[in-house]
Amino acid sequence: MKEKEKFHKQIYDDPKAADDVLLNMDKYPEGSEERALAWDTCNYNDHVKRAKFDGREPISRESPIWKELSKTAAARRAREDRIMRDPNISDEEAVRKLDEYNKWMDS
Repeated sequence: MKEKEKFHKQIYDDPKAADDVLLNMDKYPEGSEERALAWDTCNYNDHVKRAKFDGREPISRESPIWKELSKTAAARRAREDRIMRDPNISDEEAVRKLDEYNKWMDS
């Protein structure tokens, strides 16, 4: 197994490794596989914890349901990042756009 594949497997399997990637995002360019995988691992770890707290079984990470949820979460994060980093709008306008976007997503 190549070094990159080993690293991806580690991020996939270990929430602490995923946290490390996200805490050191400057090492991983926006849109990189490492960042996306780290976000997915952290989100899945949170899902498993919430399921346990709620007394239910978590969704399998390999299931089509989780994969769709993961894609949706990644798209939402990317959209929110674009809004927050837009140099052509004020902070107040960014907050308003994020609020509108989140209301639309939640409807």
